[in-house]
Amino acid sequence: SGRERQMKNGVDRNRASFTPWFWSYRWAARFEAAVVICVFAGVLFIAGYLFQMPGSLVVHLQDDRHDAVKNARVRCTSPDGAQSFAGVTDVFGEAKWPGLAKGAWKCEVTPPESFHAGLLTGFATVAARHPAIWITTVERPGRIAVQVVRPDGAARAKVAVRAACA
Repeated sequence: SGRERQMKNGVDRNRASFTPWFWSYRWAARFEAAVVICVFAGVLFIAGYLFQMPGSLVVHLQDDRHDAVKNARVRCTSPDGAQSFAGVTDVFGEAKWPGLAKGAWKCEVTPPESFHAGLLTGFATVAARHPAIWITTVERPGRIAVQVVRPDGAARAKVAVRAACA
């Protein structure tokens, strides 16, 4: 024939196509293709598992001026009642537990004694990839400022104040 095929390294240079190595029907190529498919399947499985992981449970306690309340006792109980986690709030007024079971957790907060408040109860729903946050507010303790005024021209005396609280 008048046309000769130009070949270089076993590849026909007149054909504009690419054939991947693992389509060469060699056993080594088939094994490599199987390994690549398994790696991609594993990565997709792990990504799917990570997207279903539950978020953390955060209980945030603040006072009526939106300042964090630290050292408050917190106890959270799982939706089925089988698990319970306890802790205290940190300097940011938060108690945190990551990776808990999904569902509505019941949380009880006991503010520090200086707040003179009772037990606060609330619910936070743990869902996949989103933190469950329960923000609760407690009133600051009342403060009284007393000022004793000396009458004009009266002699200076030591101050004696007696307070009786019910």
